[in-house]
Amino acid sequence: MDAARAVSAAKAGLGIIDPQTDPRTRARLLWTLGRAEDIRHGEDSATGIRRRREALSLLTPAQDPKLYGDIGGELVAAYGRLDDWQTAADIYTGMLSAFDMLYRAQTSDAGRMNVMESSPNLARWAAYALARAGRTEQAIEVIEHGRARQLSVNLSRETADLVRLASVDSNVADRYQGALASYRVALARATQTPP
Repeated sequence: MDAARAVSAAKAGLGIIDPQTDPRTRARLLWTLGRAEDIRHGEDSATGIRRRREALSLLTPAQDPKLYGDIGGELVAAYGRLDDWQTAADIYTGMLSAFDMLYRAQTSDAGRMNVMESSPNLARWAAYALARAGRTEQAIEVIEHGRARQLSVNLSRETADLVRLASVDSNVADRYQGALASYRVALARATQTPP
């Protein structure tokens, strides 16, 4: 990337993009400007971080979850290197919301698995930042929710070919189906709201 040209192009675009009518495009331009500033001034430059913060402030997790996660990911990495865990934890909270929206928008097990694979360590890193920020209870909730989601995806993607397994060892196939049924019952109970 030619940083000087990127800065010039991004600034020109910022001059004509209205944040009220097109916050996504403006956020992308600010993000590009932040990345170019880091090239010019070094990783985690104050101007690069400030531009990314401006970009993220234009978005909500629901507007563009992928973009929110991408910009947020660069910010939390920078704040982690700067040992600013409070700010990183705040951003991670928004990233978790964005991730949840992407995950819930999937209509297939394969789609959910792809979303999980796109951010395999998000819950762990978010929990770490939350714990470093002194939000221990929230950190525990985040890591447990992430582990439960991973287990749910792994069980629902039907990794075992039960017909072939049954031909080799019907006892193992029966036990697998029983465990899967028990898990689904427990999951249904856990998600029911009390009256």
